Amino acid sequence: MKTFAANQPFLFVLLLTLICLMLLLLVSGFAYNKLRQPYQDMAMTAMRLTMTAALLVLTWRMGWLQGTGIARLGGWQVWLLAGIGLLYFSGAALYAFYGKVAFDFSSLIHLPASRAVIYKQFVVGIYEEILFRGVILYVLISAWGNTRLGVLASVALTAALFAFPHIFGVLMGTSWQSALLLVLEGTIIAIWWGALVLWGGSIWPAVILHFVVNALVEVQGLTVPMVAPEVLAYQRFLWSSVPLGIAGVGLLLRNQA
Repeated sequence: MKTFAANQPFLFVLLLTLICLMLLLLVSGFAYNKLRQPYQDMAMTAMRLTMTAALLVLTWRMGWLQGTGIARLGGWQVWLLAGIGLLYFSGAALYAFYGKVAFDFSSLIHLPASRAVIYKQFVVGIYEEILFRGVILYVLISAWGNTRLGVLASVALTAALFAFPHIFGVLMGTSWQSALLLVLEGTIIAIWWGALVLWGGSIWPAVILHFVVNALVEVQGLTVPMVAPEVLAYQRFLWSSVPLGIAGVGLLLRNQA
């Protein structure tokens, strides 16, 4: 498998992404047809935990724990930069979806559903970052080289592979237009996360950013209605991610200078 990843990196990461996506779609289809809330989310979370464990075993057996950034925490500089980005993007995401930056922290205490959301989004953040900014990004850069072109191509492809599955939001009732906007937004913000991982040598800042923003938006949605029309929220979300995407490209170019 290690030889396959080195010799056919594009095929390796494509197959890995498709396998993970198909497993999630199969479990999702079963859960939404056979189970009721909250068991649907529990089934998906259990599947992500299982796949995360499998990815950790894979990286350990391949000797990739250090290279993928899983076994590294990163220095204070990357955490400081990640924290600044988190403050900006958390506020921007809340405004995009709910029309105000304020977050109702009391819901974390008074709504049992909020704790389930936090646990679910934490698992999502760990699973997706280990898969995309961990394994996939590492395989591509190892094969294509730690040059400016190799790094930019690796980050761009990783971002596209991460973002594309968001199109399946249409199966959950999201409009096609909103789903396409979410794919574009996911690609842009994933460039920022990828840049942080490569600069800091750790996936954990990206895990925290991914988890916190997703959790804040979903928990807020338990008590606050989304702005109407829906597509406006996704348009705002897309445009708010552009500054971070530009910052990510700049960070990648600076790191390769």
